[in-house]
Parts: sequence; structure tokens; C-alpha cells
Amino acid sequence: MLKSTSSYCGGAYPPQEVLDELKMPKNFSGTIYIHSTEERSDEPTILKITNGSAEVKGLLKGTYYIFRYPVYTAPECKSNQIALAVDKNREDCIKQRSLKPLTSFEVAKNTSIITDTIHLECDPCAEPMP
Repeated sequence: MLKSTSSYCGGAYPPQEVLDELKMPKNFSGTIYIHSTEERSDEPTILKITNGSAEVKGLLKGTYYIFRYPVYTAPECKSNQIALAVDKNREDCIKQRSLKPLTSFEVAKNTSIITDTIHLECDPCAEPMP
């Protein structure tokens, strides 16, 4: 079972009730990427989670890392130097974002259920909210 809490990613400061609601763990739905190395040098297990649950088979005993974003791959070069400089900053942000695990978990020989709560931070590479 995977649950999540969230940061407030809107513009103006919200009422306390909204902040309290974001702190309450809820069943996570979305895609996560599971790797056996924190550097993501292995092939990911891409897992679509619905209402906090999913089934995955084939994980061997060991430590695994959950990521929210896919592995970053550099785009092809562009000829416009101004666009290239702006894109380079965004590229660096996306690369760093893709290397940050949400959490890690252990799989033992007899593991059948894993329960965890992840915290979903605001996308650091998104445009700022008004």
C-alpha cells in the first residue's frame, strides 16, 4: 500500500484547512519508477499504482528506490544559443529532479506486502505560480 502527502504548490498562501488536508496521507495513484540503485543505473520497474496498490513480481532480496520522474535523457543540441542557455538551466533542474528518490524500501525473502508513505514536493522545474 502506497500513500502520499503533498506540499502546497499553488500561488497565494492557502487557508490552514488546505494545508492540513495536504498533510493527511491518501492512497497514491500514479506512475512510479523502481530502481535497485540510487544512481538509477539499472533498468527501471515502471509501476502504475491505482488507489494505493499495485502488484509487482520479480524483485529480488535487496534495497529498492522509488522515483517520481523517469530517468533524464539529454535532448539533441539546438542551434539557437539563447534558447540553449535557457534550456540548459531547465535541463540541469530536470536532471537533478530525476535523481532524487522519494523513498527506499527493503525486500526480504518472505516479503509479500510493502507499505510506505511518500511526500510529493512541488516540481522544482515548473514555472512559479502567480
